[in-house]
Amino acid sequence: MACHSLQSDPARTAARAAALDRYFAANVAASGVLICATGAQCQASHFGDFYPAQQHHVGHHYDLVRDGKPLRIVVVGQEYGHGPAFATATQRSDKIVGEIGTRRRFKADGTLKARNPHMRGCTSLVRLIFGLGFGTDYDGEFLDIAGDHVHIFECFALVNFLLCSAVPASDLAQIESVGGKPGRSTRVMQQSCETHFLAALDILEPTLVVAQGYGVRRWIARAYGLPARRPQDGVEQIQIRNTMVPLVSFSHPSAHGELNWGMNERTPYLLKTVEPTIARVCGL
Repeated sequence: MACHSLQSDPARTAARAAALDRYFAANVAASGVLICATGAQCQASHFGDFYPAQQHHVGHHYDLVRDGKPLRIVVVGQEYGHGPAFATATQRSDKIVGEIGTRRRFKADGTLKARNPHMRGCTSLVRLIFGLGFGTDYDGEFLDIAGDHVHIFECFALVNFLLCSAVPASDLAQIESVGGKPGRSTRVMQQSCETHFLAALDILEPTLVVAQGYGVRRWIARAYGLPARRPQDGVEQIQIRNTMVPLVSFSHPSAHGELNWGMNERTPYLLKTVEPTIARVCGL
């Protein structure tokens, strides 16, 4: 296990969260009403369940300094893949940190349920970034930050490229097992959310962006003007404000077959692709 000095700035993170809220209220939804300029077109472009205006998770300890260097981690997914509509940032963080982080486990233990493959992948990824090593032990998911015992889900932001979820008809059993349903977003939705995604990353100013899913990487590439073809090693640079930031892209943790890395902590893709790539980018 690597030993690093970690400090956080919760006040700075709270200011970012407030800025995200202001942007959301001015450009996406306010008082349970979708005010996004293209909201009606997006909803009309999809036939099925549509859950609008779902906010991001930003952990209380998002603004970190590790060994004297800023560390702000953004993990990017496609969309929620389920309700509720008009989910607030508080609801999202309660879901990620409370329900999934602290009231579930990497593996079911007879009392608490297991996390879904997506969040098991997130667990392994964030453990790796913080030098905690892979594992299923709950105690190994905590960091010492200035004497505080902090769960790793408080130390990153989970940002969805799409702020609305377009999915097939409801299937609660599938939602429970994989954390959502296959996205059915339209090109209209993807183009419309580019502006919102860019604004979110401008506010968050990450030092590391990890895309979960090659489809998400393609959307990010279009938004930032990157080549359509993903580099072979999965690592490229995007400009956020005036800073070049590494963008790392992997398959989705719940992908099928050899691309899966959310089934457990020993999948070949996790050990042979995710681990060496993150180690190289983070200098571990």
